[in-house]
Amino acid sequence: MLLFTYGTLQQETVQLEVFGRKLKAWPDELHGFERRFIRIPDEESGTEYPILYQSETSDSIIKGSLYEIEEQELLKADAYEGENYRRIRLDLKSGKRAWVYIGV
Repeated sequence: MLLFTYGTLQQETVQLEVFGRKLKAWPDELHGFERRFIRIPDEESGTEYPILYQSETSDSIIKGSLYEIEEQELLKADAYEGENYRRIRLDLKSGKRAWVYIGV
């Protein structure tokens, strides 16, 4: 399974926490979406997290990382992302189709 990430799942410490291993990454891009930031309500840190929404223009580009993961790891990523995100399959610039977390 392929997973495209553009935020905290690119961080080694987060990968170790969520998947128990560091993932091998390939750079890729997603077109037609824009990055915004949200605060998770139950977190006291006030940290803002990136979130994607479909763009009004098709020329917007999100740079990120593409990973090959197992199905059980995808379920772990679902739990990590939480209720503010939903997972959909999208075509990337490379021509590959991958799971991507976007805003609800």
